Amino acid sequence: MKNVIINKNLWVAERLLETTTEKPHLVSVDGGDLITLEMKDIFELSTNEIVEALKRLEDRKIVSFEDEEDKYDTDNLEYIRLYYNKDKLVEFIGIAKDNLYKITTEYETKKELNYVLEALASILRFELSKRPVDFSELDNKYIDVFLWIADYSGALKIIYEDEPDVEWKDLKRPQVIGVSEVPKKFAVIDPPTIRRLEDEIRQIAIMPQQKRIKLFLKNNDMGTDWRCANCGHFLGVKLEKEKQIADYLNDFSICRFKICYKCRKRNYFSINREGKIKFLITRKKMFTEKETEKEKIIKFKKLLKIVDKNRILDKES
Repeated sequence: MKNVIINKNLWVAERLLETTTEKPHLVSVDGGDLITLEMKDIFELSTNEIVEALKRLEDRKIVSFEDEEDKYDTDNLEYIRLYYNKDKLVEFIGIAKDNLYKITTEYETKKELNYVLEALASILRFELSKRPVDFSELDNKYIDVFLWIADYSGALKIIYEDEPDVEWKDLKRPQVIGVSEVPKKFAVIDPPTIRRLEDEIRQIAIMPQQKRIKLFLKNNDMGTDWRCANCGHFLGVKLEKEKQIADYLNDFSICRFKICYKCRKRNYFSINREGKIKFLITRKKMFTEKETEKEKIIKFKKLLKIVDKNRILDKES
C-alpha cells in the first residue's frame, strides 16, 4: 500500500538535499548552484506535486527554476534544472521538522501569539468543510500564518490563482508585465496537526498568567461560580481547574466570550497579581461574528476622513 505523504514540501526538500550531497554532478553557474533533478528519483509523488512543492520552495527563496516553462509544462517533464541555496534549504528542513514549525520564533510577542491563535481557530472553523474556503470569508486575514503552516507542515493546502502584474507608471493604459500566483483559498488537510498546534501554542501564550491562576485557585480552593457581570445569572460554570481557567483566558484574548443566556451579554473575567478575579462584560465582537455592512461603511467613512486630513496636512506643509 502506497504511503500517504502529507508534508510534500518537506519530502521534496529532503530529496533535493540528498541529491546535492550524494550526487557529484553539481556545477557552479554565476556564483550559484545549479542541479538537475530527475523525476524518476522522486517517484513517490506525481510530477505536478513535485513542481508544486518546488514552487513553494521558490516562494521561500530556496530554489529558482532555470526554465520558467517547467512550472507549467509538466506533461512530459523528465527532469528539472534548479538553482538553489543550500543553507536556506537546510534551514527550511529544520523548520519543517520542528514540533511547532518555529511559529513561536516567527511570532514571539503576546499580541503576535494571539494573532496566531486567531488564525488557528479560523482554520478549525472549517476543518469539516468539504470544499476549499475562500480567504474572503475571513476578510483576507491571517494569510501569512496560513502560508507558513501550509509551507512548513503540509496540514493546509493553499489554492493559488494567476493574476496579472500591471504597470501604470508613465503609461496612458495599464500594461501587463507578467503573471503572479496569488493565494485565494485554503483546504484543511490534517486537522489533528492544527488542533495540536493550537493546544501547544495556547499553553505558551498563557504562561505569563500561570502564577496568577495558581494563586487564585489557592485562595479559592472550593472553586468560584461564574455569574454574569450584568445580571448576575449563573453561567453554568464553576472555575476550579488550572487548565480550564487558562483556556478561558486564552479564549478572551481572541474574542471568544461566554454569552449569558438571560441577558445575552458577552462575559469574561480577569485575574490580577494578587490572584483576585474580576467578572466583566464587553462590547467587543465575538470571534465568529462578521462585520455588518453598516459597520463596514462606518469604518470606511472614518478611513476617508483620515485620508482627507492627511491630504490637507500635506498641502499645508
